[in-house]
Amino acid sequence: FEAIRPGLRRIYSEGRRQMRAAGRRSSVLEMHEWRKSAKQLRYAAEALTPAGEGNGAKRMRRLARQAERLGETLGEEHDLAMLAATVRRSKRLFKGEQKSRKALLKSIEMTDKGAIRMELGFPPVAGKTFYLVPSLDSEKHVIWKCYAGDVSPRYLPPRCRN
Repeated sequence: FEAIRPGLRRIYSEGRRQMRAAGRRSSVLEMHEWRKSAKQLRYAAEALTPAGEGNGAKRMRRLARQAERLGETLGEEHDLAMLAATVRRSKRLFKGEQKSRKALLKSIEMTDKGAIRMELGFPPVAGKTFYLVPSLDSEKHVIWKCYAGDVSPRYLPPRCRN
């Protein structure tokens, strides 16, 4: 393991560098590079996982699972960004349906913020949506912000009507 430690450390350090770059610039390209680093780490951890159930094997399997989850999450972010870019530049695809196009872009934007999309199922707002977005207050407690989506504010929960 000592012989391969520097290579694994290099892969991990590169991933950390890509994470910081993505945090500073938050571009699709930076996120994609971070995802590639996460995948490299996953593959390296899987390849280096020794057989058996010892501590080293458990640590490497856990590292591989965590890198896989990170890669999947970053992949979903990339897919959303590409979808949003396609919708923005393809106005002709939505000819006569600009309201639907704007609603789709709003949904993508809210999903990108970590929002929970709430679709209402009761008349008169059946099929309409609003969004709940989590954030942290100064004491690190989760607070929820509401965004109306395509629902009239009078049908939203009282705390969302401001």
